Amino acid sequence: HLLIDQSITDTQTLTFELSPPILYDLGLEAALDWLTEQTQKQHDIAVEFIDDDTHKAIDESLRILLFQSTRELLHNVVKHARATEVHVYISKENDFVRIVIYDNGIGFEATRKEEDVKKGGFGIFSIQERLKHQGGRLEIESDPATGTRVTIISPMAARNSNPEIKQ
Repeated sequence: HLLIDQSITDTQTLTFELSPPILYDLGLEAALDWLTEQTQKQHDIAVEFIDDDTHKAIDESLRILLFQSTRELLHNVVKHARATEVHVYISKENDFVRIVIYDNGIGFEATRKEEDVKKGGFGIFSIQERLKHQGGRLEIESDPATGTRVTIISPMAARNSNPEIKQ
C-alpha cells in the first residue's frame, strides 16, 4: 500500500512540476517566477527571474513548451554546471518571446556527438527540435571561464493554431 501511495504522490508531483496550474491561471511569467523560486529552494543555488514587464500573448501550447524547456535547462544547470548563480530573463521582441538562461558555471561543449545525445544530452536536442518545429530556435554560448548562456527564441503564436479560434 505504501509503495502505491508513494507512486501516486510522485506522479502528482511530477505532473505538477511539468505543467503547474499557475501556468494556465497566471501565465508563463508567473510560472517561470515560481519555477526559479522552487529551483533556488530545492538546490541551494541563487536563481534570479527578470521579466521585461511587457504583455506577452503566448499561445497555450507554446507556453507549455517554453515552461518545460526552461525547466529542463534549469535542471541541466543544477545537475551539471556547478554554478552558484543562474539568471532567467524573459522579454518580448515583436511577435517573439526570448528567454535567456545564463549561469556562472563550468560551461560545456555545445557541439555534442550523437552518442552524447543518447547518453543524456537529449534534453537540449529535444528542445531544439520542438522549437524549430514552431519556427523558433535555441542558441547556446558556453565558456568554462564565464559559464553558459542559452537563449530560447519562440514565436508567440503556434504554427498550428487557427486564427479564427480565440482562446
